[in-house]
Amino acid sequence: MNKYIYLPVLLFVHTFGFAQMVGSTQGCLVSVDKPTQETQIIWTGGCKEGLAEGRGKLVWFEGDKFVSAYSGDMAKGKWEGNGNLTSSDGDNYVAEFRNDNINGQGTHTTISGNKYDGEFKDGKYDGKGIYTRSNGDIYIGQWKGGKKNGKGIDTYAHGAVYDGDFQDGKRNGQGTYTYKNGDKYVGGFKDDKFNGQGTHRYANGNKYVGEFKDNMFNGQGTYAFANGNKYMGEFKDDKFSGQGAFTYTNGGKYVSEWSDGKLNGRGIQYDPSGKILWSGVYLDGKQAHAEDVDPNVFGFEGLKQK
Repeated sequence: MNKYIYLPVLLFVHTFGFAQMVGSTQGCLVSVDKPTQETQIIWTGGCKEGLAEGRGKLVWFEGDKFVSAYSGDMAKGKWEGNGNLTSSDGDNYVAEFRNDNINGQGTHTTISGNKYDGEFKDGKYDGKGIYTRSNGDIYIGQWKGGKKNGKGIDTYAHGAVYDGDFQDGKRNGQGTYTYKNGDKYVGGFKDDKFNGQGTHRYANGNKYVGEFKDNMFNGQGTYAFANGNKYMGEFKDDKFSGQGAFTYTNGGKYVSEWSDGKLNGRGIQYDPSGKILWSGVYLDGKQAHAEDVDPNVFGFEGLKQK
């Protein structure tokens, strides 16, 4: 909670690095957040009824350490109106101030060259705004509590673009991520990663539709190759794993158990007409030994030969 600090009004130039209070003519009060015994305030401006008032410059020190400098409007001892605030870390705010804080439209420029231009609430990015990083990344969208929240577009310097939902500063919800090379993912996100149902189209013509976990194919899905071949079934960490059917463009098909991207376990090979060519157990993609395999052993619809 802000307290009022008694200070003299200065009529002359002050020196940065330590507080100078020279030529005081009257007392004045200024609102300061969490003052200490070391707090020193220099205010060059007017007073009204004992409180800093009108346009002026306020410099805050803690002992001999510079904290911040504010140039702008004051009312009843508080920042109120348009102003320019520079902090000890080199950050600069040119903004609207209400009730001793940044509220309304403003611009925040960091010492590293990042820049925010948009709406503020209680000193934090809140509302619509544009954030440009020194590396060329640009975010345009909604903010809440100083973080990306709501709809927005992230355009990255390396050429990728994300258009979708954000929560607590991360990609969360539904969105589209387009790569520089033309690959595109449309679907669910959680903590900046592909999660849930989604579609990943590749520039080479391949396409995956199904479940994702932490950016990888996990769960049930269909991977269609540009040449017409298709795998439908279960995936783990981007590889065929579980039950699945691999169908060739000519109609030939393997319906089998898979692991690590290879035929492993019981399986059946069909010719294009649907006739069984071989059934048995596969090991690392090769026929291990023949045996009769009931097609109904493959659990979900779509893997059963029709």
